[in-house]
Amino acid sequence: MEENFRSYEKAIEGLDSAFIGYAVKANNNMNVLRHLAQMGSGAVLVSSNELKVALLAGFKPDKMVLNGNGKTVRDIQLAVQNGILVNIDSEFDLEHIIQAAKLESKKARTMLRINPDIDP
Repeated sequence: MEENFRSYEKAIEGLDSAFIGYAVKANNNMNVLRHLAQMGSGAVLVSSNELKVALLAGFKPDKMVLNGNGKTVRDIQLAVQNGILVNIDSEFDLEHIIQAAKLESKKARTMLRINPDIDP
């Protein structure tokens, strides 16, 4: 795990905006998550439960992203409260992000996922 992480780290060296994000849904074992967080990994999340676990494990909020098209307003609110990046997956999703940010009286950190639908 460490060797793979270091290989990815080397591959993105020099890219200021990039971080390695571990999909918490893949394995939410607290020992694994803590170890990854200590190595400097980020966390990719799909729910507020995963977000809470990632925070407990020690992942830094600036290296976390809430992904997926099943995000609830409550999931997004928790991300906004903690300054976690929220991926905009659709217009419907954007409406929920705006709603959550208004409820929290904070700006949401967002990024826009673009699918150009190009056949590789």
